[in-house]
Amino acid sequence: MHVFAVILLIFSLFVSEASAEISEQGTGMLFGSNHAYYVTAPKGWVLDNQSGVSQGLHMVFYPVGQTWADSPMIVYGKSVSKGGKINFIQDQVNQTLEEFHTHGSPNYKAKLEPSFHLSNNAQVVIFYFEGDQWGNFEAAGYIEEEKTFNYLVFNARTKEAFEKYITSFPDFFKSYKNAFTGTAKSNPSQTFAQLVAKATQQSSSPEGRAYEKKVIETLGSSMANFMRDCTSYAQRNELSGFQLVFRITPDGKITESYAEPENGLSTCFKGLILNINCPPHEFDSFLHHIDMKIKE
Repeated sequence: MHVFAVILLIFSLFVSEASAEISEQGTGMLFGSNHAYYVTAPKGWVLDNQSGVSQGLHMVFYPVGQTWADSPMIVYGKSVSKGGKINFIQDQVNQTLEEFHTHGSPNYKAKLEPSFHLSNNAQVVIFYFEGDQWGNFEAAGYIEEEKTFNYLVFNARTKEAFEKYITSFPDFFKSYKNAFTGTAKSNPSQTFAQLVAKATQQSSSPEGRAYEKKVIETLGSSMANFMRDCTSYAQRNELSGFQLVFRITPDGKITESYAEPENGLSTCFKGLILNINCPPHEFDSFLHHIDMKIKE
């Protein structure tokens, strides 16, 4: 298992150098120490995970046939941590207004629009913004998660572009997937050590070793894809090894995942692993431990 993980990460780091791309209906991920979510571009839109990086925008979308420099409108993802002055969505809206008023746009204003719910019943709260010094028209859709407010911003250079494309904005949220799993206990180091010990105990039996082999064979290509995606978004200083433990229910679903240490790379990976299925088994639940070692 450990040899497999090393080989996987060597492969991932090699391909990540060329993984940034502009892709029609591509899926982008935004993640950090307390958030991880991904969105797929709807039909007629492309993902660009490279052009906006210098401006802090790692997940940008615009219509097919346009470019980052010339598109009349773009959609991009952001996230803000809860706490301090930001405890409600309205707090973030108020802060946005204050920043624009302070920096040359005294007429900037926000208007609350009708909200809607996703398939998991999460609410998307919509605000429209206008009146900045550049003449932009914007919409923002906010979703409250455990530790953050995640949101997408729809930015149009003109009112005409805003009205033409705004009907597409809800389509982005249809693919929204929260991939962040918070710390389960107050003492994560001790809890993680206990999980590793339990996983080691389970895999030491003949039945456990046999099932562990099935898991590795089943998840191999998916894990390679996850690491390719995660390394393409992570900062170079976050490309370090980590340990992962995830819990598999008897029907093969992964219901919990934990990583140590917590950084952008491990947060990305532990979130994506929740979206795939493993072979069914006869244990009450099975803890699978992987030691991800990066060799450059």
